[in-house]
Amino acid sequence: MEMSNNSSQTVIRLDEITANIYQFTFPPLMFFGLIGHIINIIIFTRPNLMSNSCCNYCLASSCVSIIQILLGQLFRMLKSGYGILISVLWWCRIRMFFLYSTSLASITLITLASADRYVSSCSQVKYRQWANIKVARRLIPIVLIISALYHSHMLALFVIHEDGDNECWAPRHSAYRLGYDISFLILHGLIFPVLLGIFGFLTIYNIRQRQWFDQQNGPSNLRRHRVRDFQRMILVQTACTIIFTLPYAIHRLHRTITLSHQKSFEKLAWERLTMSIVRVLWFFHDSGAFYIYSLSSVKFRHELLKFLDEHLHRKLHRTPAMIIPLELSDENDKNRKL
Repeated sequence: MEMSNNSSQTVIRLDEITANIYQFTFPPLMFFGLIGHIINIIIFTRPNLMSNSCCNYCLASSCVSIIQILLGQLFRMLKSGYGILISVLWWCRIRMFFLYSTSLASITLITLASADRYVSSCSQVKYRQWANIKVARRLIPIVLIISALYHSHMLALFVIHEDGDNECWAPRHSAYRLGYDISFLILHGLIFPVLLGIFGFLTIYNIRQRQWFDQQNGPSNLRRHRVRDFQRMILVQTACTIIFTLPYAIHRLHRTITLSHQKSFEKLAWERLTMSIVRVLWFFHDSGAFYIYSLSSVKFRHELLKFLDEHLHRKLHRTPAMIIPLELSDENDKNRKL
């Protein structure tokens, strides 16, 4: 009896910690994520960046990430943090469809941006022609359509599981659920990090090749600085994709594989807690894209500082302009009275 009471107390405590994680981590995640992506949209729509194909991929990625934050993080916080459930099947399917479609589209567009940087660094014209604004504006809608088609099965096959979690996911004990979780792990945990790493280091190789040719004519400190900066950026991007995405994919697959196992209430509570942690990491990858990908670019930082300088400059010069007419109007009123 005493062991049963201790176990129930442990379950209650673990569930409280899980709810606190959703309550206290998701609001700043959403706030800073939305701010970051809005800044991305403002900067990437500036005239000198709109004509850049790589910036177009990042712009599209920020747009779909905003949808992911609103439909994914907001409703997850309400459900798991505050117990506010929307147990409607059609809403469950639509929300999961947009959440995972936008997540796939976002990481695909980031990967295309990395590929664009690679082809733009190539010396051969036949490769550089792919780094083109027309190519980007054709590929972006194709990525969105493919991401939607890839997850269209959710609109027909996902169900709400009537248990303590009220999880909206694929039917339990089905090959369909196992197959989707495996494909999610392969795509988000392996393929995209590998592609980001490959394109990144190929770009560094091309820059080093140009550096070697430059050294024949004289040393280039600017080129060496660019290589070091790009190496840091690629390592950060690849590492963050693996660290923030792989744990969630592994945990979800593990839950699917062990569904048939008999689990105690305490073990289920531990699973909910660990799921909340890896889910925070996964959502952070989308919310933190501005801080991971954009701010790691020297060009973006320069453009952001330029934008802030322009707007602060306007505000500082607008204030005196508003004061002077008021002073003149006061003098005119005095002259009239005289």
